[in-house]
Amino acid sequence: MSIIGAALIVGSAIIIHELGHLIAARMAGIPIAVFSLGFGPRVAGFMWGETEVIISLFPVGGYVEPDGAYLWNYDDWRPRDHIIFALGGPLANFTGALLIIGLVNYLSGQTSAYGLLVAPVIIAMNISGGLLASISHLIAQPQEVSSVVGLTSIGAEFLESGFIMG
Repeated sequence: MSIIGAALIVGSAIIIHELGHLIAARMAGIPIAVFSLGFGPRVAGFMWGETEVIISLFPVGGYVEPDGAYLWNYDDWRPRDHIIFALGGPLANFTGALLIIGLVNYLSGQTSAYGLLVAPVIIAMNISGGLLASISHLIAQPQEVSSVVGLTSIGAEFLESGFIMG
């Protein structure tokens, strides 16, 4: 895979992840001051309602920053809303993976309900389990596994084997 291809995949995952946090925050009523794609100095941006949307210089992540007044007013915090906000990004990534796997299956000729609905869930669960196992192995034996190489190799195994199941 080319560097550009890898950057597009990682960048897409970051955008989906941060949008998940933003949507979850809006659903929970948490006011968001800044939605940033990237870190570091601001390159471009605009206001979207009360939220400043920015693109920053280093495209290796992003963040969704709640309004400062909200953060410091602890009486307004509802734990349920913060759990929703925290899980928004990972759930968006999981949902995005389901859609991509379903699309790959569809384009590969797997147009059955199993190929489009069931197989993507099974594959995404297997990938998630493999990633979680890699993380726990990294924590238990950091001298044996490189986090980036280990997690990347698990993703590459699924890409090389093909997504199609059934």
